[in-house]
Amino acid sequence: MNRSSIPLVLGLGLVTAGTAFLVENLTGSRIWPKLLPWWPVILLIMGVWALVRGAVSLRTGRSVGAGIWIGEAIFALVIVFCGVGLTQLAELGVDLGWFEPALVTEKKEERRSFRFRGENIFVTAGNANVTVVGWEKKKVELIVTTKASGMTGAAAHRRLRSREARFSIKRDRDSATIKFPNSRFSFSPAGTSVNASIKVPWNVTVEVDTATGQVFISDIHNDIKAESDVGRVRVERIAGDAELATEVGPIRAIKIKGRLEAVSEIGPITVRGSSGPVSLQSDIGGISLEDPGGAVRAATEIGSLSVVASRSPSDAWALRTELGPIKIVLPQTARFDLDAASEFGNINGSLIGRSRTSLSGNSLERAVNGGGRTIKVRTEAGPIRLNAISR
Repeated sequence: MNRSSIPLVLGLGLVTAGTAFLVENLTGSRIWPKLLPWWPVILLIMGVWALVRGAVSLRTGRSVGAGIWIGEAIFALVIVFCGVGLTQLAELGVDLGWFEPALVTEKKEERRSFRFRGENIFVTAGNANVTVVGWEKKKVELIVTTKASGMTGAAAHRRLRSREARFSIKRDRDSATIKFPNSRFSFSPAGTSVNASIKVPWNVTVEVDTATGQVFISDIHNDIKAESDVGRVRVERIAGDAELATEVGPIRAIKIKGRLEAVSEIGPITVRGSSGPVSLQSDIGGISLEDPGGAVRAATEIGSLSVVASRSPSDAWALRTELGPIKIVLPQTARFDLDAASEFGNINGSLIGRSRTSLSGNSLERAVNGGGRTIKVRTEAGPIRLNAISR
């Protein structure tokens, strides 16, 4: 390499470096952690070049100047930047779907267990999917499965070693807290999923909070609380009170003996076999309730509302929709006091016949089969149906 070629090599180096950093900005990758491990290549190339130059000098009798060494160093840097830049371009091509490399799915599993005689279990799940199941042992057993899918083998390996695959456990005499970090947001279909399966003593209280993960809790003999910003919440066989909430996602509760509160901003709510009082609220989404054993308050802004019971109400019911039908199914012999009104919709069914109609809307007040607990039904726009259970 002579002096006249140094500007050309320098220009090529700047173009390559600029391209690499541009791809870094587009992909969100960090370039220096990838560049630094390649620094020995500079020494390797300079050494090989020196050997070649030395051999040429012995034959021609001319020495190599300092400018030549500068050119060699720049040339080595160009090669390193080219390698890193091509790697970044390949990752960008995968993200944008320019080509399809060999994609793999890799996973790792971690197990932790410890004795626990406290009263409270807290799980902050980040983006993890969490399953909590009660058992008879005074012990907490945790199995965390991290899966990296839809990416190359090297990328999957890096992702499994990253921060998002880690979790922490903090304990004291009364409680244990299990915490997972949030995963990185990605525009590509590739990503990491973390699934945590936790067995806890069934007499503890359980509280789970996730950002975009799903929550499943079952067989707890105490109170529970489950929240998900974006994700499904499902609970089964809870002996205590249950407090459930999600901003976007469905809620499903089965066999809750205590008080049940469920709120979903966008998503349906389904309840089967509740024994205590029930309070259900969905802004956008239907509500379905079967065999309530206590007082019922259920409301949805946009969506249908359905209540099916195999016996007469044991406490007052209050059902409301802004936009959507309301359906109630009871035994033919069910006893209750009906207070129903619909601004834009009729009121009828095999249990009550038809409502009277007026210019201000439809309304009906009636003691059915001699009367009983009050069922108050309101809808702004939608029909109200009260039918007997078909045999």
